[in-house]
Amino acid sequence: MVAELRQLPHSKLPLHVSVRVVCVFVALLFSIDNRARALDRPEPASGYVSKNFTVEDGLLSNEVNVILQTRDGFLWIGTAEGLLRFDGRHFTPMKFLPQDSPILVRALAEAPDGALWVGTRAGLARISSPSSVELGRTGSSIFHPGSGEGDSIQCLHFSRNGDLWVGTHTGLYRFEHGRFSTIIPELWTSRIEEASNGNLLVITSKGFVEWDGKQIIRHPDLPARLGVVQHGIFQVIEDRTGTRWYSTESGVAREVGGSIERLNPYGGAGGEHPNVVYRLYDDQHGAIWFAQFGALYRVTATGRQLIVSDLNSGD
Repeated sequence: MVAELRQLPHSKLPLHVSVRVVCVFVALLFSIDNRARALDRPEPASGYVSKNFTVEDGLLSNEVNVILQTRDGFLWIGTAEGLLRFDGRHFTPMKFLPQDSPILVRALAEAPDGALWVGTRAGLARISSPSSVELGRTGSSIFHPGSGEGDSIQCLHFSRNGDLWVGTHTGLYRFEHGRFSTIIPELWTSRIEEASNGNLLVITSKGFVEWDGKQIIRHPDLPARLGVVQHGIFQVIEDRTGTRWYSTESGVAREVGGSIERLNPYGGAGGEHPNVVYRLYDDQHGAIWFAQFGALYRVTATGRQLIVSDLNSGD
């Protein structure tokens, strides 16, 4: 289910989107900015209302894996049954591969030249002109970082220098000059972010690591400092102040001045993880957004604010 959040009145954006994936609540928060009418500061939590979208509204599947807004304003939605474009009113299924059968889409990224890159379980597709699609069909070029599980794309990231980084079941790859080079082999890679110093912040099957352009930097003590197991860190981001934020099986934490601060509620009881947070989003105002236990929150300098208490209900 896609839960749309929009500011009031209707003409004022941004929107914020969260995604529920296969009965597991995964907060993939994306700011949809109308920059011509962008607000100078965030609106209060009371300025948002929610609306849910399901297959009854035109989604191919309620299993939504990724959402991306391209610079032309369209939303692109990757689902278990294929790719859709959303214009604010209608969902248009997109055919971008030769076969007509549905294909699972897990990752999306917009290149500096405006091309849309689509990560599937059968390779990587490049749609050169996503704004010029007609009747739901568009041409694409197909690339394969590996074979078998090595061709199953999990995440994509364009770094500030324009490099495309690709995470698969079998490692982290860099795509340049039409070829893939293996950077971190044999490790399932599920998330790629970028720090202010250019290091990549990568979640792998061996936990969180950094790539500084030459070598892997490991943080073996970090799980214990966060109070989680090695595989209990799901995303690491760095905000514009240099603060690192961690989404974990126990909740959200941040690192300030070398010290870990945990945002309540944090932790669990009896081996359960009721406060798990899978995704974080840093918006244009410096606020951190995340979903926890079915509710959407925003963290600003004034503290944590509840935006929507039940993302499963809508207008």
